[in-house]
Amino acid sequence: MRDRIKIDGVWYVRDKEMSDLLVTKTQEYLYEAEGYEFKFIKIYKDDGVTFYNGPSLDITNHTTKESQYWDNDEYLRDYVAKECLFLTKEAALELESFLDWLKDKGEL
Repeated sequence: MRDRIKIDGVWYVRDKEMSDLLVTKTQEYLYEAEGYEFKFIKIYKDDGVTFYNGPSLDITNHTTKESQYWDNDEYLRDYVAKECLFLTKEAALELESFLDWLKDKGEL
């Protein structure tokens, strides 16, 4: 009962401390193209300095509200704009440009 307190007849529960919560540290790059959002995500290891292998890409179509989650870093590294039922041709080219930018920055 230590985590509860009664004030003016109303019981309140103490909020959890941040150390009690499972929090994941990430590094993200967000690129918005016409009708799409591309979010490149890298997850830090527990040391908070190095990353786990295998970044991911979260793609959202703003028109249909559909999204896809890609987590194959080899596929992302070798991606070339091609037909994809989920992406328009223009969006596929935008994605290719974004991934090339990430490679140039040493992020992919």
